[in-house]
Formats: sequence, structure tokens, C-alpha cells
Amino acid sequence: MKTLLLALTIVALALPSYVLACSPAYPDESMARESKGLFVGTAVSSRWSDERPHLNVRVKATEVLRGKASGDTFAISPCALPINDGERVVVVQYEAGKYDYDQVVYPADMAEKVFRVGLRAGH
Repeated sequence: MKTLLLALTIVALALPSYVLACSPAYPDESMARESKGLFVGTAVSSRWSDERPHLNVRVKATEVLRGKASGDTFAISPCALPINDGERVVVVQYEAGKYDYDQVVYPADMAEKVFRVGLRAGH
């Protein structure tokens, strides 16, 4: 048990701080209810930021669940979640200043179902 704790501590210390301190957190229903906008789309392209350790993802909106979305938009992948070109994604739009970013993109298989449930529960 002590060996396992020591190993986990070493791994945690070796990880970059942005991996340990994610903003926003793992998707949940309240994020959908508190969002300014929410849409499903397809990741068109992505690149790593030169300034901060995050992935900038260009997304083509295909279905608006809340608010507005038009054409292509850029969003940030939180906690350096990998997003592949062509992947189905969900973009959450927040009020300016709520988080570090106004638009955050999640893989659809991770977030779409929970966000749809959150929107239904919020009505």
C-alpha cells in the first residue's frame, strides 16, 4: 500500500500543473444548464497553442441545442483532451469571464448525453 501511494505521488508530481488543475471540470448536467450556448458539431482542425498548454479546435456546428452557433468557430479543449479531426464534439459557450475560456469543446462520447440530460432537467 505504501508503495502504491509513493508511486501515485511521484506520478502526480511529474504531471504538468495544467493536467492537475482543469478548468472547467469534467462535464456534468449543471454545465449545460448554466451555459449561454451549447451545440454539437464536427472537429475540423486542431493545433496546440504556443502560449498555453491547450488545444485550439475549429468546429463546424451541426446542431444547436441552446443559444446560437454559426458556421465554424474556435473552442478550447479543456485539460488537453485530445480531439481528432472529423470527431463529433460538443461545444459549451459560457458567459465571458466565467472560466479562462468562453467556448470549450468536449468529445461527444464524453459529454453529449450528460449535456442533453442537463438541458431537459433545466426546463
